[in-house]
Amino acid sequence: MIKTEDQAYCKQTKLWMQGLIMKSVSFSGQGEKHRNKYLYNAFAKCDKLLREITNG
Repeated sequence: MIKTEDQAYCKQTKLWMQGLIMKSVSFSGQGEKHRNKYLYNAFAKCDKLLREITNG
């Protein structure tokens, strides 16, 4: 996460995100199930890494 009040940066980032959303392909059925499983596992790995960093 980046916190900034730089209006130009915020505008550029917003346009970039909107472009990604417009280009994205919606998932349905099995594809959504696999995506959700992938994201769940990715977030779990991130959480584990954060715990390791925090606990030394």
